[in-house]
Amino acid sequence: MANRTKQKLVSKKHLARVEREKRQKRYIVYGSIAIVIIVILIIGYGVLEENVLKYQKPVITVGNEKVTVKQFQDRAKFERLQLVNRYISTYQYMTSIEDENSRSIFENNLKQMEAQLDPLVYGQAVIDKMVDDLIIIQEAKQRGIEVTKKDIDKRLKAEFGYFPEGSPTPRPTFETLPTSTLSPAQLAIISPTPEITQVITSTPEITQVITETAESTATLMPTENNPGPTSTALPTATPYTEKAYQDNLKTALQNLESQIGIGEEFLRDYFEVELYRQQLRDIITEDVTSEEEQVWVRHILVSDETTAQEVLDRLENGEDFKELAKEFSIDTATAVRGGDLGWFGKGRMDKAFEKAAFSLDIGEISKPVQSSFGWHIIEALGHEMRPLTEYQYEQKRNQVFNDWIASVRETTDVVINEDWGSYVPVEPVIPDKLLLP
Repeated sequence: MANRTKQKLVSKKHLARVEREKRQKRYIVYGSIAIVIIVILIIGYGVLEENVLKYQKPVITVGNEKVTVKQFQDRAKFERLQLVNRYISTYQYMTSIEDENSRSIFENNLKQMEAQLDPLVYGQAVIDKMVDDLIIIQEAKQRGIEVTKKDIDKRLKAEFGYFPEGSPTPRPTFETLPTSTLSPAQLAIISPTPEITQVITSTPEITQVITETAESTATLMPTENNPGPTSTALPTATPYTEKAYQDNLKTALQNLESQIGIGEEFLRDYFEVELYRQQLRDIITEDVTSEEEQVWVRHILVSDETTAQEVLDRLENGEDFKELAKEFSIDTATAVRGGDLGWFGKGRMDKAFEKAAFSLDIGEISKPVQSSFGWHIIEALGHEMRPLTEYQYEQKRNQVFNDWIASVRETTDVVINEDWGSYVPVEPVIPDKLLLP
């Protein structure tokens, strides 16, 4: 009897131990499964973050509008492709030039483009453009400006030179008189008629400032890397049909997809912003006139104040301005013309030089004027309101529009992701064989 009781008690302990061991094994199994699941989730999140979530993060926020990483990278790759293609075209043109001086100009241009391809340089440029784009879109919509699908279709066709409704009407051009009728006072100063075109000199301070236009357009020009259609259809005896346009569009989109991974949706969005920009620009600049206050001056540029004073003394003693310009001026491009700079408006010259030039009466000679590049003796030959060339008029409109954007941006809540530099793409690249030594 005692033995049976003992055996029964031993069996209970054994069963309890077995049950504990089973529970421990289950805990171990459950724990292992949980760890595996956690690891899978971590890896999965990492993959999701790298391939999906990262590209949805905002790089730019303007008010309630955002530019995601993907949108920023697509635009950056597109802008980079345009620059690379322009580099290739410039390089190919340069190789056909034999004159060493002319080649050096192209080489300097190519080096500038190489510098612009630095990720942080062109990345910042893209950031600025996309901030402006959001400001433009928001303002345009507030003003009731609309861009329809039909508008975008028409713009896309125009990029390929396809105008099914007829070629666009040429814009009227401005006529610029060589000069106004000279007054007796002016005739007493100088007899030759100044040239129509603005004089571009060899010295930086006298070179007219050419600002970047407010309107940026896509360029689907064929290059070594991009055999796409040109933006202007060449004359041909064969009618340009809808089918031909669709074939050209398809080829261009295939090229863009293979080169930088963007497609038609990107292009349509790009042209939509451009159309908003054009319409808003027309409204903002509707009061810009096609004439402006201009002065006509000649100058003698020297390297120091002492020489400038010597030139002024000799002028006051009756010596000829033209001859002194030929003798003293280090602005060699204008020295041979007696220092004549022709007509120019405000915002095109060194600020100190411009201020002095616009303050002079006709026939008055300035005291020595220091600019960023030397010392000037300036004589005013004319000062009046003058009609602008078409190019000057567009530059004036662009400047007004750019100033307007800058003023709006100052009062707009703009947030830039501080990590934007890590998202800048570094492709496409200039072919190694085309890089300058």
